[in-house]
Amino acid sequence: MVEAVSWRNLPTVALAFALIGFMLMAGLFWIAGQLFKGASFDLVTSTALFALMTSVEIQTINSIVPQLSSRLLTNIFIAVIVSGVILAMISNQNLYWWKHNLSFLGTDKANDSWEFNLALFFSSLILLALVDYLFASLKRVFPKSRQLLVLRILLTLLAVDLGMVGAFPNNLAIHSLHTRLAGYLIFLVLGLIFGIRWLLPDISRDFQRISWMIAAALLAGEILFQVIGYLSLTAFEIMAFLLAFSWLVMLFERLNDYLEPIQNQRYVI
Repeated sequence: MVEAVSWRNLPTVALAFALIGFMLMAGLFWIAGQLFKGASFDLVTSTALFALMTSVEIQTINSIVPQLSSRLLTNIFIAVIVSGVILAMISNQNLYWWKHNLSFLGTDKANDSWEFNLALFFSSLILLALVDYLFASLKRVFPKSRQLLVLRILLTLLAVDLGMVGAFPNNLAIHSLHTRLAGYLIFLVLGLIFGIRWLLPDISRDFQRISWMIAAALLAGEILFQVIGYLSLTAFEIMAFLLAFSWLVMLFERLNDYLEPIQNQRYVI
C-alpha cells in the first residue's frame, strides 16, 4: 500500500504530519504551562527537554510511516479537521463565538483565527492526497470505470472548495464569497449522497438508507433554519458540518473496504 503514494502526495502528507505534530506539541506545552504556572528553565534544560520531545515525536512518526494506507490518511484527515476546529472553539470561548456563527472562528475578529483556517486548508490538502491515493489504487480493482471517475472529480471539487473556505474567511470584505463557497460544500455533499447509488452500484442497502437519512436531515435543517427560523445560524452550521463530515468519512470507509477488506471473525457460543 505504501507504494501507491506518489510524488503528489508526499508534500501533503509531510505537511499534515507536521501540522499534527505542531498541534500536539502546542497542546502539551499549554497543559504544562497550566500545571506549572510560573515555572521557568535555563537554556540548557529547555533545549534538552525540547530535544527529548522532538526525538519521541520523530520515533512515533517513523513507526507510523511503514503502515501508511488509505485508512491511515482517512484518520489523519479526521484528526486534523476535528482538532483544528476544537482548538479554535477553545481559544475563542471567551468571545462567545457561538452567538455569531461557526465561520466566526476564522475571521479577523477571532483569537488565533489561523488555527481554524489552517485546519480547513490542510484538511483539503489531505483530502486531495487521500482521493488521489485511493482512486489510483481503485483503478486496479475497477479498471476503466466511468462512475469512479465522476466520483473522483466530485470529491476533488469538494476538497478544493473546502480549502477555499479556509483561504477566504468570513471577513466583511469577502463575506459573500465565503458564504457562496460554504454553500457549494452542502450542494456537493447532497449531490454525492443522491448520486451514490449510481456512482457505486454495489453499495450496501444499509449505507444507502443511512445516506438518505442524512440527506433528509440536511434538508430538514435547511427548512428549520431558513423557513421556520427555529435553528440559529451556528446550530445549523454545526449540524450540517457534523452530518456531512460523518457521511464523508463513512464513504471513505466503504471505498477502503475495496482495497483492505475488514476480516470479520465469528465466535460460536
